[in-house]
Amino acid sequence: MMATEPVVKRMKNKNWNASETTILVERCVEGYSLLFGSHSPSVTEGKKDLFWKETIEMINAVGPGRSLHEAKRKWVDLKSSTKAKEKKLKRKWEKQVVDLRQTS
Repeated sequence: MMATEPVVKRMKNKNWNASETTILVERCVEGYSLLFGSHSPSVTEGKKDLFWKETIEMINAVGPGRSLHEAKRKWVDLKSSTKAKEKKLKRKWEKQVVDLRQTS
């Protein structure tokens, strides 16, 4: 008979508060070319790591402890949800333009 492994429950992280999210967005916008630019003499992995470390410290000063992984994941999620909202608004406006043209 095979031994069963114990089930490990994954703890849910606390939701991000507005202050944490604002800090993350402001820092990522401020350092976008550094964080997401290609490597060059002025953009090194060390500088990126330092920028993320400072960002995490600022976030953790206002809320529960966040890891680097959580912050990067949050940034990706924010970008994708913003793009989805933008796409939805664009479709809505295009539909309204078509409706206006048909009624004219």
